[in-house]
Amino acid sequence: MRLILFAAVVAFVFSCKSDTPVAPKITGFDGVNYTLEDGTVQSIPHAGDPEYAVYILVRHTEKKQDSTDNPALSPEGQERALKLARMLKKVPLARASSTNLKRTLETVEFVKVQQPNPLPTDVFPKDMLGDWLMETLPTAKGKINFHAGHSNTVPQMLNIMSGSIAWKDIPENEYDHLYIAVVKSLGEAEILQFRY
Repeated sequence: MRLILFAAVVAFVFSCKSDTPVAPKITGFDGVNYTLEDGTVQSIPHAGDPEYAVYILVRHTEKKQDSTDNPALSPEGQERALKLARMLKKVPLARASSTNLKRTLETVEFVKVQQPNPLPTDVFPKDMLGDWLMETLPTAKGKINFHAGHSNTVPQMLNIMSGSIAWKDIPENEYDHLYIAVVKSLGEAEILQFRY
């Protein structure tokens, strides 16, 4: 009887296992090559090609749990934003962008402070991201751009870039997603997904 019960529990656990692969953890990036947690070093597709724009996209880091509509980063969010900024320190960013809310602006500010040169920044409302992408993509080619968005706007941008509906909202309690999108034109992109 115990053996049958054990077998039933094992079968249940394996049947509940997600088919969604876990994104690898990125520990370093210099703009051309990225390093994974296991020490593997790989190059991003089309690195340095003037026909492609590279976008690093993240959700803002953890926010304060308060009753306002526009909370700032929590202490945990500030720690994560600093970790992100240090990881991207060697990346020659050409431009940063974010929505016009405190948590995204603060996430971008942590990254900007670690850059060796001043970084121009575009700020726009969440509902303008498609227009912003269409307008700025021609001047983003051959460059690396950083964007901090939200659990829903980052997947929206990835869908616009890739011409798909494959990217779903980031779970509300997950702040460690990082995407590198290599974009030739809207609807034609290669997207790498990581955790950091």
